[in-house]
Amino acid sequence: MGLSFAAVFFRRDEVSEAALRRGFAVALAGYDLASPSLSLSELPGAPGWSVAFFTSGLARGPGAGAEELDLAAELFEDELPPGLAVREQARAERCVVHSLVYTEDLLLDDAASFSASGLRRRFVREGDEGPEAGAQDDEETTLEPLDELEDDAAFEQLVGPRRGSTYLAGELGLRLLPAVAQALYLADRKLVVRLADPEPEAIEERTIALVESLHRKRGRAAFERFPGLGGVEAPPSYRAFVRAYDFEDPSDPADLYRGLAIGGVEGTLRFFRLAELEAFGARADWLAGPAKRGLYPLASLLRDALGATARAPRVLALAPDGDALRIVDDAGHDVEAGPRFGELLLYLSLGFRSRDDAEEDLIEATMLRAQVRRS
Repeated sequence: MGLSFAAVFFRRDEVSEAALRRGFAVALAGYDLASPSLSLSELPGAPGWSVAFFTSGLARGPGAGAEELDLAAELFEDELPPGLAVREQARAERCVVHSLVYTEDLLLDDAASFSASGLRRRFVREGDEGPEAGAQDDEETTLEPLDELEDDAAFEQLVGPRRGSTYLAGELGLRLLPAVAQALYLADRKLVVRLADPEPEAIEERTIALVESLHRKRGRAAFERFPGLGGVEAPPSYRAFVRAYDFEDPSDPADLYRGLAIGGVEGTLRFFRLAELEAFGARADWLAGPAKRGLYPLASLLRDALGATARAPRVLALAPDGDALRIVDDAGHDVEAGPRFGELLLYLSLGFRSRDDAEEDLIEATMLRAQVRRS
């Protein structure tokens, strides 16, 4: 198999790793991928430039390479492709991000540039009716059918100037493909692509962001004792949340999050206080059911629909990994909630204030990602 990759190119002083991860996570929100990642390297011959190679995390096996390439080609041609999403999350007006999907095994060489002046894209590919070259400048796209020549050298002479990699080599001022091949070999840093990290430190930071977005006080009425419920201890992520959350805001004693709609988390949510957690320890139905499955209660969830007040609230619970969320009904049955814990906190921190375009992309991505997990 020849050289194949899908990557974005960026300047290290313009795009942080956090923006890189968020951008790819936003672009991937509608894809059902368990473990997408990026491999990072400096770009040899281009001072200040780095490259991030995308890997979907699809299972390896016969035909996996072609499947990976098809997915990358689709992703990088979406309405909100990774290059554009990364640029938006970088929040730098003069930032320029390039992308390239390339393979030696087929006719696919597709480059795009995203900058303050808009989109510029150059590509060659195998179209429905044969090889074609294309140019896109913002909304204007032109396609040019290419003759299928039996002589490889003659065909490359025809295709070469129209290749995306040729265009991008000119933009970066270097022999691009040898530099990329070297960067692939040198790539030694891996970033897992996700909207929110599950580690306790990240949960605490996200909770602080939520508290600050509501103009509340960090850690007010936080409790230090966590009841074990049927042998299930509070996950470290939950303990980190409690340390940072405001449980006693005098301006909002009810502490209700109304009108939520992220996956199965619909309606009104209220995080449990210590006394409410302790009450679960006296509930035989909880101890015999959800606790046996390792669930730890996080919040009550009440539907906002007419007549919903007549029904018992459902329970939003943390799974044993402290990341996944489950919705438990009054019979003790649980189902996938959709968002992860950090994604829920991200959604809440953005949902109750004005948002810029990058934040709007983030909140829409959390909702779409939750929907995909539920489907």
